[in-house]
Amino acid sequence: MQSIEFAGPKTAFARVNCAIGERYFTDFLTLIRTEDGWRIIAKVFHYDIV
Repeated sequence: MQSIEFAGPKTAFARVNCAIGERYFTDFLTLIRTEDGWRIIAKVFHYDIV
């Protein structure tokens, strides 16, 4: 995980980097905390081929 920002006790935004094969991804995740734990409610991503 590259960074995480909390907008309050139940909402957060995370920037995550990972590689799958020759693709290097940057994911932007919006999260919400429920009774069952943290859940991703939106994802936007970009990848570069390295």
